[in-house]
Amino acid sequence: MKHFFWLLLLSCFSFFGQTTIQGKIIDAATLEPLPYVNVFSLEIRQGVYTNEDGIFRFEIMPGLKEVTISCLGYKTLVVPVGTFQNGEKVIPLELDEYLLDEVILTSKPLHEIMSELIDNSKQRLAQNVKLETYFREFLIINNQYSKFCDGLVDYYIKPKRKDKVKPYVIVDQSRAFELTAADKIESNGKMDMSAVNSLSDFKNKANDFFNLDIIENYLTKAKDSEKYDFEMRSQVSSDGRTLEKIIIKPLKTVQQQLIEGEIVYDAKDRIILDVDLKTAASHSQYAELRSMLLFKFKIYDLQLKMSFLKEGEKYIPNYKKEIFDFYVKFGKQINDRFKVVNDLLVNHYYDFNINIPEEEDLYQKKSIYENGMNYTSEYWNTNMAMPLSSKEEKILKTLQNL
Repeated sequence: MKHFFWLLLLSCFSFFGQTTIQGKIIDAATLEPLPYVNVFSLEIRQGVYTNEDGIFRFEIMPGLKEVTISCLGYKTLVVPVGTFQNGEKVIPLELDEYLLDEVILTSKPLHEIMSELIDNSKQRLAQNVKLETYFREFLIINNQYSKFCDGLVDYYIKPKRKDKVKPYVIVDQSRAFELTAADKIESNGKMDMSAVNSLSDFKNKANDFFNLDIIENYLTKAKDSEKYDFEMRSQVSSDGRTLEKIIIKPLKTVQQQLIEGEIVYDAKDRIILDVDLKTAASHSQYAELRSMLLFKFKIYDLQLKMSFLKEGEKYIPNYKKEIFDFYVKFGKQINDRFKVVNDLLVNHYYDFNINIPEEEDLYQKKSIYENGMNYTSEYWNTNMAMPLSSKEEKILKTLQNL
């Protein structure tokens, strides 16, 4: 109820105008930018995230006194709004001074540990929810930026069966840009690559929060434990939270394309809070051309970053970034390399009074790109959106209509 009160208050007084604060979050020791940092207002229960350059922009209502800056592993910082002046404010974050940081000794194999964490996380996540999100996607074909789209998307998640969910999707607003003229997109096969708008159905993007399929496919089989070395560490922060981290590395002796990265989970409830996995650079030379039904493919790179929030008893999906770089060969029609970069950021989460929209109101198309330029506000600067990186911004600014 309190959450809806603030939303109502914002809508009623929006005509008084808003102020944009912006800044760059860096590591206090290394001075390197910090991506995926949450800049949040407890007063209105809204916030934004930094991009890969550590940059954020946040439209706030007049009268807000402070913003809270938090990032897993760093000390939470409260910054008075009055300290933001014209231009960019650089804000250093210090590493959390852990009261305890020790290696956990375990006889359990990796696949058993991961299976337990995934099962616990699935059980804690409510599967009858509404997620109001910001989604965006870049499509790159043969090293050329082809398409860009983003939008405000509502995902209505309903249980389909015990281990699956079914999404119902509404697209509230959207943008769509052709980044390279159709006749300039290089095609190594006979198929016209300029006609490709997306390579997956974005309506299923929220499912990863609830199914955790990507993690499950790589790390929950018994044979996976034979391919990886892993270390577990326990960390108790100054605010009393106990977190545990699994650091995963492929064995040097295994000549196979494998992944590496870290998974952080809540030690008490044993639920996943943060996932950062990618194709291991040390094993990238083992990428193989594989056959699937009528076509062949090779995966060059797969990156997955996911985060969840634990607020009291609530366990909430927060953010997902996925990068998929692969090659496809289909007879003489397709002989091309594709790269997809997409972000999904949860703005608001509702787990009560969830009413599925009527069938005729649901979005049926495969890509937001097909919804075109259909917006009534600059939602990409608000709604907890994450700014584009400097490279991405430069690409979009080449367009005449920006």
